[in-house]
Amino acid sequence: MDVITKNQKIAQFFFALGHTRRLRIVSALASHGGGITFEALEAATNVRQSSLTHHLRILKEAGLVTRKVKGRYSYYRFDQRPLLRYFGAADLGALRVHAP
Repeated sequence: MDVITKNQKIAQFFFALGHTRRLRIVSALASHGGGITFEALEAATNVRQSSLTHHLRILKEAGLVTRKVKGRYSYYRFDQRPLLRYFGAADLGALRVHAP
């Protein structure tokens, strides 16, 4: 991967993590390692459905969230591998944000 592509990917991570709602979503997903349904994520973050959909899309485009469909439910989970790939052994615990 060339330097420009790597820099663009890093900028995409920072953009994806640059909103307090997305940080709350990432924090909730990180605390549910096995995955969490959309409805449970909505309740855990206190983010409305339309807003949650928008923020999940941005996080998925950055590669930070994965979605797995099981039956009629979608399970979302935080994927830290892209961050580790670009930032090494960074302390990802700093992503935990407590909702006000």
